[in-house]
Amino acid sequence: MKIKDDFISVIIPLYNKGKLIIDTIESILAQSHQHFEIIIVNDGSTDKSIEYVTPYTADSRVTLITQVNSGPGSARNTGVQKAKYSRVSFIDADDVWHTDFLSHAIQSLKSQSHSKCFFGTSTKIKKQLDHRYDNELSLFCFNDFRQSHFTCKSFKKRCDVSACTMVIDKEIFLEVGGFFDKERCLYGEDSFLITTLFVNYPILLSKRPLLHVRTQPDGLGAQSKMKIVIRPLVEYQQLFLGKIGTANQSILKDYVSYLTTLDSKKMSQKGIAIKSIKTLIKYSHLSSFLKADIIKNTLVIIINILLSPILKIYKNVKDKF
Repeated sequence: MKIKDDFISVIIPLYNKGKLIIDTIESILAQSHQHFEIIIVNDGSTDKSIEYVTPYTADSRVTLITQVNSGPGSARNTGVQKAKYSRVSFIDADDVWHTDFLSHAIQSLKSQSHSKCFFGTSTKIKKQLDHRYDNELSLFCFNDFRQSHFTCKSFKKRCDVSACTMVIDKEIFLEVGGFFDKERCLYGEDSFLITTLFVNYPILLSKRPLLHVRTQPDGLGAQSKMKIVIRPLVEYQQLFLGKIGTANQSILKDYVSYLTTLDSKKMSQKGIAIKSIKTLIKYSHLSSFLKADIIKNTLVIIINILLSPILKIYKNVKDKF
């Protein structure tokens, strides 16, 4: 007999994925751990996605919800509000889980009872499960990391995990406010939540590659990355810092400034000099500019801006000939 904590609510945000969602649903139904519900949140799809989902609702474990298009963060948050179970997980409507994902996540959390949040590893290459990583679990605690390993660059790398490999207690998810969902955000809504979790809670990490990411050239994430945008952690940094204890405010202001330089650097590389400078001035903290990671990025921004007119002249001359 399964105990209550073995059950999990799996949430799929859906927007114009067409047939791709079939493989996503099938990968959940094929899980070795069968105690779950699936909540599909249709975020105002305009294609035939619903037609592919509807037959699966004959299974009592599958629920379909439709909302006005509000972005993936909002769709996931809606799913959590409807979830029956105390643990929730997420998968995008074009990705695929390995059959042991849920089983491995739940067993890992049981083995480390003081952690309420699990992240696995994702791969863009579909391959057989690599058993070399079966027992490679680690526990991340921000306070320990801050005292021994912290740099802005290393913390960003540590937070570079996929929300589609996350299993988390619903109570904690709601406590931190869920995914960022303002202004139909299409980029960075997941890293806003992930970073908040990494700062506030012990995180259980597995090196086991249990998610196959199928990148679509016309997907929301790909479209957003092509645009020059400011990530929510930067633009809404006061909201983020409001979720952080006072002891970590200073170091995380440095981190936000570091992310600001990354966004500004991207703008400068695209030749958008004025916006790059405005972003740097508006969102950075002056006290952070003595940090090595931030100095390096700021120098690159300045060089890009200075070289921009020369590169434009070179491009115009090249195009003429």
